Amino acid sequence: MIVPVLVEVQSSRFKAWAYVAEAAELWVRYPPTKNGPSKVYAYSSVAPEQWDDAQEAESKGQWLGNEILKRPDRHPYRLIPEVIGQDDGTPRTDTFYGGVPEVKKIEEPQPDLNSIPEPIRAIATLPPAPVIILPDILPPDAKDGEPKPFKQVVTERATAIAAALPANLTVNTAESYRALATALVTIRSERIATEKALALIIQPAVDWKRDYDAWRNQVVTLYSEAEKRLDNALQGFKRAEDARVQAEETRLRKEAAAKAQSEAEAAAEIERQRRQKEAEEMEAAAKARIQEAQETLQAVEASQASDSSPDGLFGATGADLAASVTAEAEEEIQRAEADIKEAQAMAAAPVEVGQVYTPPVSVAKPDLKVTGMRAKPPAWKWRLKTGIANKPLAENQPISRLDLRNPDVFPAEYWILDQDALSATVRNMKGRTSIEAIETYNANA
Repeated sequence: MIVPVLVEVQSSRFKAWAYVAEAAELWVRYPPTKNGPSKVYAYSSVAPEQWDDAQEAESKGQWLGNEILKRPDRHPYRLIPEVIGQDDGTPRTDTFYGGVPEVKKIEEPQPDLNSIPEPIRAIATLPPAPVIILPDILPPDAKDGEPKPFKQVVTERATAIAAALPANLTVNTAESYRALATALVTIRSERIATEKALALIIQPAVDWKRDYDAWRNQVVTLYSEAEKRLDNALQGFKRAEDARVQAEETRLRKEAAAKAQSEAEAAAEIERQRRQKEAEEMEAAAKARIQEAQETLQAVEASQASDSSPDGLFGATGADLAASVTAEAEEEIQRAEADIKEAQAMAAAPVEVGQVYTPPVSVAKPDLKVTGMRAKPPAWKWRLKTGIANKPLAENQPISRLDLRNPDVFPAEYWILDQDALSATVRNMKGRTSIEAIETYNANA
């Protein structure tokens, strides 16, 4: 009594199936329903080629529906009530009531090997394949009686099949066609059986790799999380240190600016006092000159008043000399009065404070270099301070109208607002800037 072993299949349409080559029947076990237990149906007129296609189909249920269930005229079916299936899909061989269906052997014409060419005859007369199921039941080696290695058996058989096929194979007769078709069915069946045997060996390795990958991902994730926490702590310190350095540089820069302004104002005060003293000395000298010139005029008038001669004290020549002395004294008084006005203007003129130069300041950062640490290179950029705008504006974003026209807050050369120039300045100065309206930051920190 022949009982086909139903093999479980991963399908939502049915649970297991088996092929009876002698009867050309496909046995299919369907899952239980609400109305009853699982049932087994036998579909007839199923060719071996169809069974091979079924084995290779990606979706077994789709193949069954398209090739068998939709063609009841080609594949009549019948219920097998004698088979009571188990949960794992394998029929129980000890519970049969009435036996199995009658086996119908399909008689096919056998090719006449003497009438076909030698290359085709070599293929058609290949020796039968060895039993290839699992490595522990391989055929023994004829030399030492020990089982051959599984890889050796499979390789020898595949090599023998490939060696029997010539490079250019031409079919010219029906006999040759039937012989090659029979060989093709045999080779295809062997290939499917070999793939199944290899899958049984490879699957544990596949399962191990899947478990290993999951374990590896778990371990790598733990390491990555630890690295991330440490990196966040280090980057947090660097950001805080950068902020401290920038704040200290801002403070020192303000102090330097205030000191430079104070020194400039002190220098201006010294210059004002110098001018004041020079003006006072100039005015005093001018007044003395006026006093001297007035005394000269008085002396000339007095001498002319006391001289009773017709020509006066000096005679005719003396009169001309007195006129000359008088004119010179008057001119000296005018020059002295002009010098007094110039001195007074010098004393009243304000002393302007020149442009104040603020020297650059730099605060040393701690040495954070550690062997093995690959620090990201700094990428200095800029953004508006939160005190200037309602929210920080990133680089290359449009800037709304803000009250930034105070040159003490935002230098006039950046009023356009030229973001490219700002970015270039920040990069060249390596994060240092005297622009009050912006703050620098390291985008890679």
